[in-house]
Amino acid sequence: MINLSWDTNGRIDRETYRKERWRHFAFCLIPIALFVLGGIGAMTAPIWLCAIAWIAGFVLITYYRYRFMQVMVRRLHDRNLSGWFMLLSPLVTVLAMAVGGGWLFATFAVGAPVRLDETTSQGVFFAILLPTIIINIFLRFQLTRPGTNGPNKYGLPPGVGQAQIF
Repeated sequence: MINLSWDTNGRIDRETYRKERWRHFAFCLIPIALFVLGGIGAMTAPIWLCAIAWIAGFVLITYYRYRFMQVMVRRLHDRNLSGWFMLLSPLVTVLAMAVGGGWLFATFAVGAPVRLDETTSQGVFFAILLPTIIINIFLRFQLTRPGTNGPNKYGLPPGVGQAQIF
């Protein structure tokens, strides 16, 4: 039976995280295949069949991301960091998209007198991209470093009274 509860208690070590990351990648190939089949099938198959493939792909990828977020939180706990650090990446991405989207809206829809030359477009691109890259490098660094030795505020070291991940 699959446990669908949000369980982020405990810690996992680097090796377990590495294995889970590759398992997550392999499982994400299934929804990607469903998206591709749904797109290719749109040319020849009935539209309802393509819609089922896309919906199934969306449900599966959402479930896999949900499960992998639990693994990331446990890995951050092993580093003695809060699981809330995991939300930095999507938060910065959404904020950067909002800033970039507002700039594009002001430029093209409202007709503000902003010239879109090469320098301006590169500046906006890097203003959107750079914070996202920095946060993702920080998270990758934290997720791959060794955990704290001994017990920390999130529990015992990995392997000591540890339950299964899934």
